Amino acid sequence: MKLAPIPTVFVAVFMFNLYSVKGQTDIPALDVKEPLYINVNLASKSTVYSVYDEKMGILFTDNHGSASSFALLIFSQRNELVASFTLDKTIGLNHYIIKLDDPALNFSSDEIYICRIVDDGGRKYEWMIEKETPEIEPPQVAILVNPKAAKCANLTSDLIEFYSSLSNGRAPYQVSWYVLNEKRNALLLQPREETLQSVDQVSMIMIDQAPAYYVALHVTDACGNVDARMVYVTCEKDEKKISSVFIDPLQDMSRIFGAKKEQ
Repeated sequence: MKLAPIPTVFVAVFMFNLYSVKGQTDIPALDVKEPLYINVNLASKSTVYSVYDEKMGILFTDNHGSASSFALLIFSQRNELVASFTLDKTIGLNHYIIKLDDPALNFSSDEIYICRIVDDGGRKYEWMIEKETPEIEPPQVAILVNPKAAKCANLTSDLIEFYSSLSNGRAPYQVSWYVLNEKRNALLLQPREETLQSVDQVSMIMIDQAPAYYVALHVTDACGNVDARMVYVTCEKDEKKISSVFIDPLQDMSRIFGAKKEQ
């Protein structure tokens, strides 16, 4: 398995007798949009309203109040009944979210449908809708590093936390962590895998290995799109004892999947 080259990103933090990365990375909020609300009383018959995420929101003002419910009928352009919903109502403004994701309804994304409501007074309201599938950007992943105990002078008490940072893509996400030796030809720890149900969930691993080593994060979203990042943890032992943490491009994940756990 090979991935396309990942753009090079370089981050270095220099500290005396200590290797660490401190800072904050903005994590985009999950883009949760309210469904489009169509004002039935004002809807235009000549306008085709787009419906996203299998949900249609409608506003309906009942000026009669003689019945406690009404029927929402949806027809194909061939005037075939596709779906029927019975909606409770009260006099005045009513809000509804209609779910169109039932496979039995057999909605198509390349067809226009006609929605129809008849109020208590016999007035008919009609509008047209079409299902739209919004483009989903592929996932973007970053690794956040939080040193808990990391000093070059004492490599026997190292403890560093690594956190995932996700944006874009479509949930759920399959997250895999790999810890490799400096040559990147063997695993230092068993890979860890878990599933994140939303983009704002976080995966974390704690490493108590002495440097140098690599930590790789591999993420696959529900659409099969993949992104990966890798952190190189090292302790430069020169006269100034400057330590660095580098974010390197991850060119070939096959080296990771093919690596064997060191005995």
